[in-house]
Amino acid sequence: MTSSAPQPFDRRSALAFIVAIGVVSLFADMAYEGMRAITGPFLGLLGASATIVGIVAGTGELAGYLLRLVSETSRSAAARTGRSLWRATRSRWRRCRSLQSREVGR
Repeated sequence: MTSSAPQPFDRRSALAFIVAIGVVSLFADMAYEGMRAITGPFLGLLGASATIVGIVAGTGELAGYLLRLVSETSRSAAARTGRSLWRATRSRWRRCRSLQSREVGR
């Protein structure tokens, strides 16, 4: 008869897991920042003018900052009202799904 007791905590495997996640994060950041850095030259290679490159880059920056603003505001509002962020997200998701099902039913 085998026992299904939990295994004792192993510091070595925990450390290996943390290091592995760190290495994955490092490579993801390098890939993201590398791709982001070549956006302008790539658009220039495609024949875009400096104005178009500036507009595209500026619009991307604006979208990122607006997303941060909206997410931080909703998180802060949820924290002030005592609601968890996930509960607030689920309720908004249900509302969107119900609106979508009404649109499909028309």
